[in-house]
Amino acid sequence: GAIIVILPVIILNFALSNSFVFSNTNGGINFHMANNEDAKGYYYPPTYFNYEEDSSGRDLASNYMNKSVSSADASRYWYKRTIDEIISEPLKFFEKSFKKLFMFFDSEAYPYSSVYDISFYSSKFSQILKFPFVSFGLLSILSIFGFLFYLKQKDKNSAILLFLLSYLIVIIFSFVNLR
Repeated sequence: GAIIVILPVIILNFALSNSFVFSNTNGGINFHMANNEDAKGYYYPPTYFNYEEDSSGRDLASNYMNKSVSSADASRYWYKRTIDEIISEPLKFFEKSFKKLFMFFDSEAYPYSSVYDISFYSSKFSQILKFPFVSFGLLSILSIFGFLFYLKQKDKNSAILLFLLSYLIVIIFSFVNLR
């Protein structure tokens, strides 16, 4: 079913760039920002990279490769570079992934992960935002209990489990952002 949604994007990307791109050309640089040696677990571009001026990392990849590259080639470069770093220091990668797992369930709003001011939006646009909402940390604990209750059921829907597991894996391989 997902291929029906993704296939038109792949075809359009091929028509525009003459290169197979799964969804967009920012995947490589985002994967690198999330897993490079200086990664913090949340959105934090490396000091050698200016995301505002070069969002796909193409210019920086071109500098490193000493040739002009397409955005798709730059994305492949960043994936390969980061995977090489992970292979060379797998313990660091697992340590960061474990940290991101805890950050995912934490109620803390990490720097750069939230680009909005809740008090501004509650005063200007939505009165419902003024209500004292339950923190994400508490919701995480309740969701763990709900998940354990789900596992005890005899008639399980594996699609729910697959969704939760894939969502968690994507977060671990990227950076913790607004949930």
